[in-house]
Amino acid sequence: MSPDSPEQNAEFAEDLGLDFPLMSDNELAWTRRFGIVFETERRGRLPVPAVYLVDGEGTVQFHYVHPNHRVRLDTELLLAAANAGVKADKK
Repeated sequence: MSPDSPEQNAEFAEDLGLDFPLMSDNELAWTRRFGIVFETERRGRLPVPAVYLVDGEGTVQFHYVHPNHRVRLDTELLLAAANAGVKADKK
């Protein structure tokens, strides 16, 4: 989910050849619900970068939030969390 418009997300997904939709939160409604919005003088309200893995029943199985937008989740950790969630869903 990103603060970009649905049109921008669709174009981005197409450019990357993604076979899944990218969700838009351009009004920051979900960002506010998750409590991960911050104010900047230059750009206004922005979401804190975050990752949520949600299972088929809508339960958050993993989340990562870091207030410094330059610190991103390690890819290997994300893949391990996703694989663990897939295995748990198959039980």
